[in-house]
Amino acid sequence: MNKLLTLLAGAAMILPAMAAPRTIQGQPYAQTRADFEYQDPDPITPGNLNFDDIKVWVGEGENKCAFVIQFSPTDARYAYVIGYKWDGDAYGVDLVKDVVKAYPRLYGAWTDGGTYGTTINGFGWDPAMDGNFTVTLANGTIETPDGQGVFSASAPSYDGAHATNDGDWWEGGWYDGYWSYWTMEQGDTSMGYSPVGASSRKLTNGCVDGWMFAANMQTSDWKTWVAAVSADQTDPVLVTEVDPDAPTGIDGIDADNDREAVYYNMQGIKIDNPTHGLYIRVCNGKSTKVIL
Repeated sequence: MNKLLTLLAGAAMILPAMAAPRTIQGQPYAQTRADFEYQDPDPITPGNLNFDDIKVWVGEGENKCAFVIQFSPTDARYAYVIGYKWDGDAYGVDLVKDVVKAYPRLYGAWTDGGTYGTTINGFGWDPAMDGNFTVTLANGTIETPDGQGVFSASAPSYDGAHATNDGDWWEGGWYDGYWSYWTMEQGDTSMGYSPVGASSRKLTNGCVDGWMFAANMQTSDWKTWVAAVSADQTDPVLVTEVDPDAPTGIDGIDADNDREAVYYNMQGIKIDNPTHGLYIRVCNGKSTKVIL
C-alpha cells in the first residue's frame, strides 16, 4: 500500500554483551529467556540538533520537536529525523501515531489501552516507495496495513517477522527484540533511555524522541542522523555518491540521437522500467545523471 538533517552522528553507547532492560517503554519486563542479564541502557549523546535542517514536518503549531527512528539492518545506514509541530498538550504516543499516519515511507503497529498505556509493537520503512509494503509473520501469515500505514498485530506477534519485499524494513517484537524509547529535552546533551512509555511522556518544545530497534535485546550506537525527505525525493539510503572522475560501468554507453530516453544503472546495465534511484538517462545525444 502506497504511503508516504544531515545531523551529526550519534556518539557511542555500547551495552555489555547480552544485556536487557528492566523496563521496555516504561513497562516492567517479564524476561522469559535465561541468557540475559538485566541492565538499564546508558545515555546516548547524539550531538547538536539543528531544527532548521529538518525537511519533513508533520502537524501544525507553535511547539516543535524531533522524531528519530533507527532500524538495525546494515543497509539501513542512517537514523531518520522528522519534525513535529503542535499546540496545547501532546504526548510521545501522539507523535508516533501522527508521524506514522502522515509520512508515507513510515509504517507502525501499536496496542492501545494497556496498564501502562500504548505499546509500540513495530515500525516499518519503505525506502523505494514501491507501494506494496506488507509484513510476513513468523508463521508465514502476510499482514497488510490499513490506509494510514498502521498494522494491527500485538508486539509478540512480530518476533521473527520481516518485511515481505526485499529492500523494505520491518522490525518489531517483544522477546527477541524490541523498540527502545529514548528522549532528550531542549538543552540536554544526551539521549536517555525513557523510564516511561510514550503515553506518559509529555512533549516539550525543542525535545527529541528517539526510537531504536534493539535486535537480540541489545541497543547499539546511533547511526548518522539524516533528514527524512519528502515522498517525491529519493531516500538518502538509495542515493549513491559518485566520483565524477572515477571510471564506472557507464563509460561505454553511447548517446544516440533521435531516440526515446533509455536508462542505465550505475554499472552500465540497461533498465527497462526504472523505479526510484540513481540512473544514467540517455536521450537525444546526451547522457545525464538523474534521480527518479
